[in-house]
Order: sequence, then structure tokens, then C-alpha cells
Amino acid sequence: MGEPEYGYAVRRVYPGTGASTVVGAGVVLPPGASIYAGATIGDDTTIGHNTLLRTNVRVGSGSQLAANLTIERGCVIGDGVRCSPGSHLTADTVISDRASAPGCAPSTTRN
Repeated sequence: MGEPEYGYAVRRVYPGTGASTVVGAGVVLPPGASIYAGATIGDDTTIGHNTLLRTNVRVGSGSQLAANLTIERGCVIGDGVRCSPGSHLTADTVISDRASAPGCAPSTTRN
């Protein structure tokens, strides 16, 4: 942790050195979840077992990320999004609030 990551798919460096990781109130982080430097997780979000959030990932409030997900560097997941188990979001993917994407759908949970 703390070393820059090289984004092999897009040939960019994602610096992690000294970046703050922010975890909001009411976030559920089970055993096996890995959160890299620079990640931000909004309030009342649930992260599944063995889910990986890489450098500079932002997850909005009230989202549900199921087990065994990989969220690559620089991704942005909006508020109220639910991602299915085993999904893989490639670097710099953006999913808007309550939007749908392959492996992801609007959450039915309201904050």
C-alpha cells in the first residue's frame, strides 16, 4: 500500500502515496474487503466479502457492492447503485446515481 499503481489498460499512473481513504458513517466492511489508498466510500454503503476497491475509487452513499467484485482504479459509482457478485468494473468507469450498467443496477433501498 502507498505505492503508485500503473494502469496497464490505459497506461496511466494512479498515485496512492499519501492519499487519504475516507469511509463514511454506517459503511459495512466485512472481512476480506480490500480498500486501496485514495478510495472514498459514502455513508450507508455495503461492501461485500472479498471485494477490492483500487486506488482513487469513489462510491456514493447507499450503494451495495456484492461479494467478489473488482473495482479498478479511478472508477466512480454514484449514490444508490447495486453491483452484482463477481462483477468487474474496468479503470475509470463512471456509473451515475441510481443508474444501471452491466453487473450493476439501481438500488431499491432509499436513504
